[in-house]
Amino acid sequence: MRENDLSAHMYNKQRRKYNSALGPQGKKAKNLLHRRFDTHLPFQKIVTDVSEFRYGNKTQEERVYLSPIKDLCTDEIVSYNISKHPTTDFVVKPLDALIKLRPKLNYRMTLHSDQGVQYQSVQWRKKL
Repeated sequence: MRENDLSAHMYNKQRRKYNSALGPQGKKAKNLLHRRFDTHLPFQKIVTDVSEFRYGNKTQEERVYLSPIKDLCTDEIVSYNISKHPTTDFVVKPLDALIKLRPKLNYRMTLHSDQGVQYQSVQWRKKL
């Protein structure tokens, strides 16, 4: 890291951490998993979230966002998107990929996320 003039900094009170719950609030979905994350059926329980990663130096810090979709049966990331902005389109793209990838099932697939503003949007709910 020294050779490339890179440094890592811990978050402090002056640096605001990404919080997807900030912003306009829409409809909140019920928690159907209730922390029961184990399953033996593929594509039965799917989870997603948005993570923020910071990189660069103090004078020009950059941010990038990751939105993975994970199958809890296999612990495999089945779809993801990376973007410089955590928009609703950013989280819908991996959902579109999941829909194309998902096989025909004789049981319900449950997609679990936090209550971030992207997951409360009309666009997200219509896609589901």
